[in-house]
Order: sequence, then structure tokens, then C-alpha cells
Amino acid sequence: MKSYKGIKLPTIKDFSVPIYVDNNKPRRESTNRYFEESFKEANSFLKVGGLIIDEKLVKFVDCPVCNSKNKKELFVKWGFRISTCIDCNHSFVENQLKSSVLEKLYATSEIDELFQERSVDKDHMKYMILFYNKYLQYFSKFINKEGSLLDVGAGDGKFIEFLDATSSYKLSAMEFSEKSADFIKNIVGEENFYNTPITNSDFKGEMFNIITIWGVLEHMDSPLTELSKCKEILLKDGRIIALVPNFESRAFKILGINTPTINPRSHLQYYTYNSFEKLADNAGFEIDAYFQELPVIDLMYDFICYSEELIESILKDNESYRSVYILKHKAS
Repeated sequence: MKSYKGIKLPTIKDFSVPIYVDNNKPRRESTNRYFEESFKEANSFLKVGGLIIDEKLVKFVDCPVCNSKNKKELFVKWGFRISTCIDCNHSFVENQLKSSVLEKLYATSEIDELFQERSVDKDHMKYMILFYNKYLQYFSKFINKEGSLLDVGAGDGKFIEFLDATSSYKLSAMEFSEKSADFIKNIVGEENFYNTPITNSDFKGEMFNIITIWGVLEHMDSPLTELSKCKEILLKDGRIIALVPNFESRAFKILGINTPTINPRSHLQYYTYNSFEKLADNAGFEIDAYFQELPVIDLMYDFICYSEELIESILKDNESYRSVYILKHKAS
């Protein structure tokens, strides 16, 4: 059995089974500080009637999935209004921080450094390595080992580092953070590193077999625009693999507005299976496969009796915390 950084990499026999992790312990200090600082930052913005409306900071948007103006308010958190589209049932932050503001925050904010600090935790690192191993094996089912891969929103670069050590793919990466730029460039090369949004990047005719988008589409102010650009640079038989939080998770049904994913400072989109399917369709894709990950998060344990029956119920009802979508070009 292969191993990576001392962690054995098992052969995956059933991809429908989530990667399990023992996460029944208090939230790590960096995670707590991340949410505390996000709260402080959001509440530092001037509000009128409980909302952030400064045009220098925010823009009010219609549905980012279907462009409908037909929407209703769900709730307000930290001065941000979360609304649901009546037509496609997608939920989103209506008064979104402008992309220029967000890009600056992602590049320099201590908050996002705190978010990336979690990857140094031993248990979290093991979980992510097993997660990467699972989907690397899934890629190999339909993509040549010599194929090309673009990782959108590469973060701290740990996934790219894993691929560099365990695969033969030609690697490219896109990431805003200045903190991890040099680390990622050392792996993929300067010419294969992009620090601008997909729609603004010049790929010089490069096409990819695989585009990975781990935990990024919920951050994008215009996911339809960015995903449509991915269609232009994805080879005909290629695949996009996207991980997003599940807005219909059991965690949200238990924890409500205090669910960690409800962070409107940076999480602008809240996907259900139906709304993600609509997004994919509008961008020219169809869902080729769907997987659930992380049925239970740490904050749920005070409110549940953990058992195999509970996990089976969560999976049956499509209520895991995270959803993984495999997309392919729509049949012509």
C-alpha cells in the first residue's frame, strides 16, 4: 500500500462511501479565532437599518445562478442579507462584498491566514490526504495518467503538493493569496501559476483534462461566469470536480444560522443539489456523478447520538455537510 507523509493510501473500492474522520473534539483555536475575527471584520462595516449598503464595499445582486430578480429574504447575518431565488431555489448573499474588496482581503487578511492554519493540524491533514487520495483514484478511472490538471483556488497548495508527489499530471494552479504563491509556483512553475480570476486569466490556448474546484464556488460572486469559462478550457472528454457546502445539510438543520458555512463575509453562495444542477446546466455541463462527504461535523455532537443508523439516515436524505459534483460537457 502506498503512503504519503506517513499516511497509508488505501485503494478505494466504493466511491459513494465518505471519508470518515473522528472530529468529536472542541474546535481548534485557529478555527475559533477565524470565526471571531470574521465577525469582528464584518461588524466593522457601516450599516444602515442593519444592512451593509455602502456602494464602495458591496453590490446588490440578483440570482447568480439564473439571473432572476424574483427573490425573498431568508435572514440577515452580520449586516449581510441572505436571500433565496424563487425560480431556482438558490440561496445567496444579496449585498455581496465587491470582488475587488474580497480579492484584497484574501491576499492580505489575517482571517484567511487563520483559515489556512487549520491544515497544519495533524488530524485535519490526515483527513485531507485521504480525501485527496480518494478523488485522485477517481480521476484515474477516465483520465490518462499523463493528463493536465488545473486547481482553481489552490489555497495553501497542499493538494498540488500531494499531486506532485503521487501523480504524473501536468499541474497548473490559480490562487489569490500572496502567502502561498511562492510555494505553489515552486511546484507548478511560474508559467503555470495564475493569480487572477479564471475569466481574467490568459491560458494561452492551454486545455485541461481535469479542473478541480475545492471549496471555491461558494466564494465566487459570479459562479456562472467562472464556470462558463471553465467550459472553454476543459477538453471534450474532461471533468470538473467541485466541492461545495450543502445548504440542506443535517448540520444546518440542527445549528441553523450558527452553522460554520453561514459566513456571508466570504461565503456568497449556498447550494442545494437542485440549484447546483441548474448552475451546471446554465454553464453547459451536466452532473456525471455526485458524492457526499463529512456527514457529521464537530459542532453537531452535542445535539446527536452518533451511530451507524444516524449516518445512514444523513446519507439517505442527502444531508452531509459537503457535496462533491463531477461535471462533464453536456451532450450535444
